[in-house]
Amino acid sequence: MSRRIKRVAMENLPMSQERVDLDTLASNVMLDIRSIDPEVTLFDVFNAIKELNETQDLFIFQNGTVSATSHGIDAWS
Repeated sequence: MSRRIKRVAMENLPMSQERVDLDTLASNVMLDIRSIDPEVTLFDVFNAIKELNETQDLFIFQNGTVSATSHGIDAWS
């Protein structure tokens, strides 16, 4: 399931690499993923986003915004 959540997270980030608010991203992912698996929790979503940050597919800035990286765009598109 984690891979599916990661895919949905990456699909919710702009390909232009514009920043989005971390809470907005998590909320949007949660809304999308709930239609697939109603048992997914917000904790699962944040864990997936954290893993994407660790693999440098996205970057979480200190001000709480998130942006896709070139690496992440290539890996998930």
